[in-house]
Amino acid sequence: MMRQLILATIVSAGAGVCVAQAPTLGGSMLHLLIEQDGSAIHIDYETPVTGPVELFRYPGEMYSGAASVLDDTYYSGRFGWLANGFFNLPAGSGVFVENLGTSEGLSVYDAFSYAPILGTDGSSDVWQWNGAMTHNWYSATEPGEYSATYRVYVGNATTGEPLAGWDDAELVLEWVVPVDCLADVNGDGVLSPTDFSAWIGAYNSGAPECDQNGDGACTPTDFSAWITNYNAGC
Repeated sequence: MMRQLILATIVSAGAGVCVAQAPTLGGSMLHLLIEQDGSAIHIDYETPVTGPVELFRYPGEMYSGAASVLDDTYYSGRFGWLANGFFNLPAGSGVFVENLGTSEGLSVYDAFSYAPILGTDGSSDVWQWNGAMTHNWYSATEPGEYSATYRVYVGNATTGEPLAGWDDAELVLEWVVPVDCLADVNGDGVLSPTDFSAWIGAYNSGAPECDQNGDGACTPTDFSAWITNYNAGC
């Protein structure tokens, strides 16, 4: 079975801003294996998942076309729906995923069109899976913990209504956006004057920790931003 990895192609677009042809998955693939067993649907992880998956933000990156919905967000495409074996469904039916409950602030977008799905921006809570490996995009704009509870079932391909006599499956997916402490430049978990020395070192070397205002560049304005971040605390 062919497995496709969507890789980001980064192209410089001037003054600390990058334009990416496609977002990056954010890590290794985590497949949700969907399997038919008679008149029942089962779902399991291909690789065990321990704890929430981190959503990442890539400062300065801007994505082209419909993918721009991910601009300036924390996102991941690691979770992917994948068939485990062959399906023999009744004519005129299909496999559906229904959103039973999603944390406030979590958005979901179609893997290829980037259209909002599964309740995002007023979209239907039901999404039809086409049977191919599909890595949808999950995003948030603020730090925090997020989850989504899904039901996977066999339904009428036109109406999406569940078919009688078929058992469904449920699972919960989890994500997290850690609270960043930008002023803790040396990463020791404590704000102290040593972080100023660490910022100077980051400035001189152009290290990512220099960028305290999130504009994707390392400039003298980041010193003022570091002071603000330091005074705000973590």
